[in-house]
Order: sequence, then structure tokens, then C-alpha cells
Amino acid sequence: MKNQIFKILFALSFAIAIAEFATLSVKAQSREIEPEIKQYVEEKGKKAQVPTDIANVARGDLNGDGKEDVVIEYYIQIGYPGNLTDTYLAAFVSKKGKMKFAAETADVKVVPARIENGLLICDKYGEGGKKFDKVGIVKYKLVKGKLIEVKAKK
Repeated sequence: MKNQIFKILFALSFAIAIAEFATLSVKAQSREIEPEIKQYVEEKGKKAQVPTDIANVARGDLNGDGKEDVVIEYYIQIGYPGNLTDTYLAAFVSKKGKMKFAAETADVKVVPARIENGLLICDKYGEGGKKFDKVGIVKYKLVKGKLIEVKAKK
């Protein structure tokens, strides 16, 4: 009997520890979005009179100034209350301790993953039945107020 109780308590403690770890991991990944970025996306929604949502975030030095910049993927629900959305990437650079809008590109079919060596690295996923399968990456560079796709060298 004592052995069974011990096993149950051990399993329960293990499950709680895993749940705590998962919660900490998610909190670390979904660091609070800066208010300037939230406000930018909210303004886009107000202008279109529909809800918006920030879906993915990449952080790193995009413009080579040594400061952390942010690129977000966000949605405008154009078919509200349906499920049609326009998807955008928006880049924000750090200026005097605040995030300032730098560039945006529309109709994206990629997910920002990270920023490294001044490049935004995005994951590209398949279409239709393979929409959950990663099929490659797409890179963007911030150039003169635009996010420009960097083509792979052949």
C-alpha cells in the first residue's frame, strides 16, 4: 500500500514539475510585447474596424546598431466575424529606448523565427494538406525602410 501511494505521489509531483517547466518556457518565449508595437497593431485594426492579433515575434539586431529590434507577424481579420485574414510582417527598430516602426510587408506566407546577422529568418510552411510541414526558410533584410527578401545564391 505504501509503495502504491509513493508511486502516485511521485507521478503527481513529476506531472506538476513538467507543467511548471512548460509554463516557464512559454512565458520566456512570449515576452511582453512593447506598448508601441501593440498600439501600432491596434491602430491598424481601428482603421479597418476589425480585430487584429499579433501572432509571432522575432527579436535581434536587424539594423546593425547593436540594439534589439523586433519583427512581428500580425493579422487583420478582414472577414470579421468570419475567418479571412490579411497577414503582415512589421519591423520595429530600437531608438532612444522605444520601438519605432521601420517597415512592413503584406500578404506574407512565412512565420518570423529569429533575427541573426542583420537578417530576419522566417520559416516557410507548405500549402493545403501540408500547411503544418516546414518546407524551408525565407530571409529578409531591412533596406531603406523596406523588408526586402534576400534570394539564395545559386
